[in-house]
Amino acid sequence: MFAYIVTYFAIKGLLCQTITNYLSEIESNYRFHSIVFIAPNRTILDIFDMSNFKTPIIYLTNDWEMQVEDFLDLNNLFVVFMANNELLSERRVFAHSKSMVRYGKVLVWSFRAEQRSNESHFQSIFELYWKRYILSVITVSWHESGPPEVLTYNPFPQLKVTRVKSTQHPFEKAHLNLMGYPIRSFIAQDPPRAFKYINRYGRKIYAGNGLNTVLAFVGKHNGTFVDTNANQNKDIDDHVLHRLIDDKEVDITAHPYQLRIVFVSYSYPVNQDKICLMVKAAQEIPAPLYNILPFEETTWYSIFGSILIFLLVHFLVKLTFGRGVDFVVDITDCLRIIMATIPKMGIYSRSWQSRVIFIFLIYYGVIITSLYQSTLTSLYTTKVYGKEMESAEDMIKANLTIMVHKSRWYLLISFIEPPVFRKQFLPVETDIIQHHWKALDTNYGYVVSSEKIVWILGPQAFSKRALFRSPIYCFFPISLMLGMQYLSPFEESLDRVILQSYQAGLRDKWLKDAFDQSVEGGLTKRKILVENKYKPLIWENLEYFWILWSGGMILSIVCFSIEVCISKIRKMSFVCIPH
Repeated sequence: MFAYIVTYFAIKGLLCQTITNYLSEIESNYRFHSIVFIAPNRTILDIFDMSNFKTPIIYLTNDWEMQVEDFLDLNNLFVVFMANNELLSERRVFAHSKSMVRYGKVLVWSFRAEQRSNESHFQSIFELYWKRYILSVITVSWHESGPPEVLTYNPFPQLKVTRVKSTQHPFEKAHLNLMGYPIRSFIAQDPPRAFKYINRYGRKIYAGNGLNTVLAFVGKHNGTFVDTNANQNKDIDDHVLHRLIDDKEVDITAHPYQLRIVFVSYSYPVNQDKICLMVKAAQEIPAPLYNILPFEETTWYSIFGSILIFLLVHFLVKLTFGRGVDFVVDITDCLRIIMATIPKMGIYSRSWQSRVIFIFLIYYGVIITSLYQSTLTSLYTTKVYGKEMESAEDMIKANLTIMVHKSRWYLLISFIEPPVFRKQFLPVETDIIQHHWKALDTNYGYVVSSEKIVWILGPQAFSKRALFRSPIYCFFPISLMLGMQYLSPFEESLDRVILQSYQAGLRDKWLKDAFDQSVEGGLTKRKILVENKYKPLIWENLEYFWILWSGGMILSIVCFSIEVCISKIRKMSFVCIPH
């Protein structure tokens, strides 16, 4: 009996020394902020000699609790215990899952193992941690026959338990290699953030700055991208994304939106977007508001010159036929010819010479008409634009109505300054705003994120005049996040990819390419607006003088046709008279 007791205490002392030495060795190789022991009672912790540790020690046993936030963003070592393939104090252990995912490390100590264990014995323990996406986990089991056995696991592409390469450095910081592990995402038609289409070669193209970021992450870490959306026309917003994440239908969202960070993980290490106002560009001022005359002085000179020419031609015709000149009557006749192009039938129907003169008058009227048309067209194509709105005071003065999403108005109203400017905002439903966007309605302003405005302004590069102008009033920084499952293991790696894409300028390139790709995919139409230098005559551009002139030309042609017909009838009647 005495020998058994001596043997028992000897083994217990040897176990305590071995465990303490190994844990001290790990402590010396890693600069932990603290070592956190989580156990059902203090008795289990008696196997450690706490006096050998230099790192601060925290005990979480029985009813001792700490706030979850106390361990966030700290390099802590969590020492937990298992027995008979069951994790002890499981609820208390996983209450600190968030701290374990990104910076913390977990050491699972397995005692009461009398013989060396197979890797499959720890499969269930590692599965518990993988369900919570905790990767930095090792299990340590001590045996009388040899040194501690240290195991870890790799969940990609399938969970596999392996032995660590170095027991002195068991927490190896390795590059994330997904080994073809599927990364699920949901792609809807939401340019410029994320969308897809079939190009002319029949190939599916993924586009958008958010989706390209996810694809860069998948490509860098050797994953497989999976699109879970079979419905091309399904809309997307922050509420839909939250539902997809809560239902665990996606691993990473490709659509950057504002998310409720309490319930999901997210990535946006660099934030360059803001909520801004998209307002109309400088508008055309109607010509009657700044022009006294309908056309330039050269046209007036041409008209007065034509009066003199007609007057001389009229005098020449009268003198040719031996008629007297009456200046009052002749000047009146010339003005009538100029205004209505209706010459006296009696004068211009005597001979072929007079008819030639009459035809000359008609063609001269056509020349004057072309001159008038060219001048009038230049007036309406050389447009004058008003002053652009540059500030909130300008928008208040212009009494501009600004549409804003009703669901977000209560979040934005407190950031709008001055307070009197808030009266210009009109909270409406999302579909109403989209309807006015598609119609390019410049009668309203719109509350849009800055990266959306860059994409919306894309079609205007092909217009002669921009309909909307670049942002002038930004009042709220926006955090566009790529959401993930709560406690996602991809958070840190995705942060690094996003940061690198910003530094390399890829994010701006993807945003610019989104417009051309949306055109190729048929989501946006590129409209090239070209105005002719000389417009056809339209009634809106005509004035009373031009109406009389056109009417006179028509009557002149009719009168000349009647004259020709009458002349032919007379000749035929002379031919038919018998001699």
